[in-house]
Amino acid sequence: MTNFIQPGGGTTKSILVTLPTDGELIVTVPLTEPKCSATIRLEPSTGTTDSRVDVAGSPLVAEISYYLLPGANLTVFAWTAGVVRIEGSEQLLRSVIRPSTRSITRPLVEYHCVLHTQRAAAESTLSAGPVTLICGGQLSGKAMIARTLANYAARAGWKPLLVDMDPGVHQTIGLPGSIGAAIVDHPVSLDEVMALSLVCTTYFVGTTEVESFSKLGEAVVGAAYVHFAKLLLDCVRERLSAHMHDLYGFSGAIVLVPEVHGSAGMNFVSELIQQCEVSNVLCVGDDDLFHMLYLRHDRGNAAQADYVKIDRISHNFSVVPPADADALLPSRYNDYFLGAGAVGLHPSQWSKPFSSIDVLLLKEEQGQVVLSAVPKEELQGIVGCIGALYSSKSVSALQSSPVAYARVQTIDPAGIYFLTSTHYTFPSERLTLLVGAVRWITST
Repeated sequence: MTNFIQPGGGTTKSILVTLPTDGELIVTVPLTEPKCSATIRLEPSTGTTDSRVDVAGSPLVAEISYYLLPGANLTVFAWTAGVVRIEGSEQLLRSVIRPSTRSITRPLVEYHCVLHTQRAAAESTLSAGPVTLICGGQLSGKAMIARTLANYAARAGWKPLLVDMDPGVHQTIGLPGSIGAAIVDHPVSLDEVMALSLVCTTYFVGTTEVESFSKLGEAVVGAAYVHFAKLLLDCVRERLSAHMHDLYGFSGAIVLVPEVHGSAGMNFVSELIQQCEVSNVLCVGDDDLFHMLYLRHDRGNAAQADYVKIDRISHNFSVVPPADADALLPSRYNDYFLGAGAVGLHPSQWSKPFSSIDVLLLKEEQGQVVLSAVPKEELQGIVGCIGALYSSKSVSALQSSPVAYARVQTIDPAGIYFLTSTHYTFPSERLTLLVGAVRWITST
């Protein structure tokens, strides 16, 4: 272990780790790791062949340092022997482990090859490419699997749609409380934040939880989430249909869904399979869901156009428990509004008089999603809320994507003050601010 003295007086340490062929490292970056202080670097090869090391399907380029983002869990896989240098706090270096089990990277690459063959067949027949749905347990590493498959597709020259339908703290396309889709046209490196670097379409669902539980313990998928999930998948289907005869259509889509429970969750996933014309399902860490989906969907002839292939990974041994969601949530909002890694954003604060902005609350009544005006005497209660802004020229907020996301800063008699990460000049006409149950609690 080597010590380095930073210009500000802090001390970082580094370790060199030799990875054999098929070797793997799991790196857990503490939430307390200072921004831009921890890095990983692939050392130059000393042998006759270049070292090949990947993180979530994206290659590490030798002699290039990549920032390790606070709160990230990374799996480093070596296709050939190589040496990586990891630099950061002592707590970070203690969180670098070698798993004793076999990596799932090779099975994922084999699965990518299956999808690659289907994309090539779609290109040769000028038809739509595969739509792959990834479902299963929350602690199964689904987000890493989706990112890995998207990166390998991009490395092979495809441009798949990545659709993240999990509004929780690990949402990759938008920010927690939203769902979204983006085109992955290049391998996304480990220090790149998709929400800040890819062109995205998102919808605000107003919560990080997709389910509630009845007094009998039965899970019920929220009406607002179901509404916006179907809206997003309609956009995905329309885009794939519009690009059926070009590379974007041949590339298909990778759809990540959150963990759901019980018969209601099973029915929800089944409806998504039918709505988005899913061709492949990969169920991770949930054998019960796999068997139910298999019995319902994977019983036809593989030659049929509507055939759905259901596969599973029973357990992903490369997953470590993520940071506590309540502790991670403020960090995710901080990254979205202020930037992460080498990206620094300078958020703007805006004010709008009540005469030019409608403040609406997203809620559920009798199993239906509705918008309700927030009474003036209750406006102080939305301070700290994350909300979505819509132009008056848009259709209803229940049918459109927001122009920006905002944090409500203060309320006073003159109007409402909010923070955005964009320098977009808001129109002078009336705006709509939609809020839900998600908040960004800060120390100021």
